[in-house]
Amino acid sequence: MTGLVSTYNLINHDRATVKRQINDKLGSKIVEEKSYADYKSGVPS
Repeated sequence: MTGLVSTYNLINHDRATVKRQINDKLGSKIVEEKSYADYKSGVPS
């Protein structure tokens, strides 16, 4: 199950990155920010 969660987190991170790039390019004033432990080091970002 841990592998599935890790895969989900990686995909979600990529999704959020693309979403942020689109919002930046379109000049959106709404910014979604989330705080979470770095999926590679386990250190909060």
